[in-house]
Amino acid sequence: MFVKILFRADGNAIIGSGHVMRCLSIAEYASEHPDIEVLFVTSGSDFKKTIEARGFRDIVLGTAYDCMDGEIERFISVLSEAAPDVVIIDSYCVTEKYFTVIQSFCNRTGAKVVYIDDMLCFAYSCDYILNYDILVGSLEQTYRRMYTEAGISLPKLLLGPRFAPLRKEFSQCKRSKIREAGKDILITTGGADSYHVLLGLTDEIISRGDGKHIFHLIIGACNPDSHDIRRKAETGSSIVVYENITNMGEIMEKCDVAISASGSTLFELCATRTPSVIYTIADNQLPGAKGFSKKGLMEYCGDIRDYSMNEMAKLVLDKALALADNYEGRMMLFSAMKETVDGLGADRILTEICRQ
Repeated sequence: MFVKILFRADGNAIIGSGHVMRCLSIAEYASEHPDIEVLFVTSGSDFKKTIEARGFRDIVLGTAYDCMDGEIERFISVLSEAAPDVVIIDSYCVTEKYFTVIQSFCNRTGAKVVYIDDMLCFAYSCDYILNYDILVGSLEQTYRRMYTEAGISLPKLLLGPRFAPLRKEFSQCKRSKIREAGKDILITTGGADSYHVLLGLTDEIISRGDGKHIFHLIIGACNPDSHDIRRKAETGSSIVVYENITNMGEIMEKCDVAISASGSTLFELCATRTPSVIYTIADNQLPGAKGFSKKGLMEYCGDIRDYSMNEMAKLVLDKALALADNYEGRMMLFSAMKETVDGLGADRILTEICRQ
């Protein structure tokens, strides 16, 4: 059975890359099936090169990413021409009106609508909801209550970390054991790092003169401090800098401990079984970070907004170094991670949504 999947993924280059990247993860698995065709639709051209570099076509609407009601007429025109079987929507800027109109149109054409959700804002008019939050039990209860109160039929729910849509490399990069000596520490702060966390941690690492550990710094594509970080890293042999990487799974796998901002990266770290110290920078990251901590999967340091940069850098680095030196503690996290994320979520999503 031939299936055409249209991804409506969006945001801007600063806050929206996560939406596009998780859709690309699903599209990567879809591209392995000769009977599945993939098409992307975005409001602007921020992600066009990224999408096309993966071998997928991107239609740019030329609309504002944060005003999706204003694109409805244009998007329906695209849907009419493309005639997809499945429409996957991933954006924080959706509205009740948007879903009502798009769902109504897709119902008439026989297309299924899937929403990738992590905000639980309202009862979305769609056929599937994908939410891979770590606390799956409370999620289902929340959705059922939300839809009952709205008087709308509950969509099919794809919930929990087994549906986390990760790139294929994360189903293959899985450490089989923990090294007793924790030497290599990974630091990843996301694409934009608007709070300058990586720069603050670089300064803290240099000031300590730690000769025992090697710090692997991932500079995101939109990091405003990339020049300063590279310059400062040259002063210490214990710092390795990475940019424009395509093998994140391999880098995670070779490191003993990670420091990370919260978000989808937590599921990648879990899939590679990398003991981690994590922090948050936004309200929507709080449930996930606290969920990982509650499940005994990662050590949560707190929200960056509650500290000065110097305070946060010291706190995070102290916890990471303590974990690196705690073999038993890392083993406990490793064992819990093995049972939580296997990296095959994108494949499971396709299996569900492509069923007749």
